[in-house]
Amino acid sequence: MRMLRTALATTVLLTASAAVHAQTVDAGRGALPVTVPPGYSGDVAAPLIVLLHTYSNTGAGQDQYMGLSALADAYGFIMVAPDGTPSAADGNPRFWNASRACCNWEGANLDDVEYISGLVEAVKAKNRIDEKRVFILGHSNGAFMAHRLAYERSADIAAIVSLAGADETGARPAVGHELGGT
Repeated sequence: MRMLRTALATTVLLTASAAVHAQTVDAGRGALPVTVPPGYSGDVAAPLIVLLHTYSNTGAGQDQYMGLSALADAYGFIMVAPDGTPSAADGNPRFWNASRACCNWEGANLDDVEYISGLVEAVKAKNRIDEKRVFILGHSNGAFMAHRLAYERSADIAAIVSLAGADETGARPAVGHELGGT
């Protein structure tokens, strides 16, 4: 019975994965799968979730851990789970250049805010996305990145979810707008 349940679960995941990963998008760092639920027609604007991984993980690994893409059809959202930059450290762990606290320890010249913002725009160019429902979900290093995006792109993001992450260690300079406004 256990083998039957495992086989059934594997078949469902593989089938859902094939239907969901039929679309890709490239914002300058290579093609990424975009989770578009089988029930999406484009008639109604859908919410977008950007899933940001932990230090040393990948977008696909984070999605496998959290199982978010498997929920896309039931809840009607589109999702993309990008990969951070590989580090020069042993094993080339991927990271987001999120803050002084985490995790660009090598000081690489990266603009992940611009990359993720471009990724959101690339997904919007292919799908009808509800401008008021763009969400960033980050875990650990990805949560640090979510905080940075909320600060620097607050007019473009409805909300963030921060799991085991924090904001900057000190005060940030003003960026030309009040919180929640443009």
